Amino acid sequence: MKIMATFDGSEFAESTLPLLCRLAALPGAEFILFCASDDAHEVRAGNMKPIDQAYGLSGQGSQPRAFEQKEPSLLANKSQAIDARLDQIETYLRGIGGQLPAGSSFTTNPEVDKDGAAAIMRAAERLAPDVIVMSTHGRTGLAKRFVGSVTEKVIQSGVAPVLVIHPQDVKDARK
Repeated sequence: MKIMATFDGSEFAESTLPLLCRLAALPGAEFILFCASDDAHEVRAGNMKPIDQAYGLSGQGSQPRAFEQKEPSLLANKSQAIDARLDQIETYLRGIGGQLPAGSSFTTNPEVDKDGAAAIMRAAERLAPDVIVMSTHGRTGLAKRFVGSVTEKVIQSGVAPVLVIHPQDVKDARK
């Protein structure tokens, strides 16, 4: 079973790990760990932000988790900015993979794209997972209207079945 798990560096996204660990017991479980980060234009000249800040999630109960800040350095061009961001995401996803049970099969799929939902859908079309595992930040009202729901867009696309972990699961686990 090919399982595509999406991450954005937030606590909510990482709340899928206990489920992924249970799914690892399935025969032939193969994980694709996916993360799409912001466009390299926004990370030029050393202005790289942790993923949760890049997605505007700071101050919403999540702690900056994804990447350590490095001393700013000037990047010569967009290609170098993209390569640097992809390296950061790759390191983050390998850390996630290291939390899966020993012997779990996983590949990483880092991407740089302003539209996370579109990036997930393109990757799912290309990789043909049996299921996509995602969390939702549980935004409602104006926040959902202005920020949108990546999870909702992926579900509506019908590109693959989507297993959604809700924020309440994170809250219950804290008790």
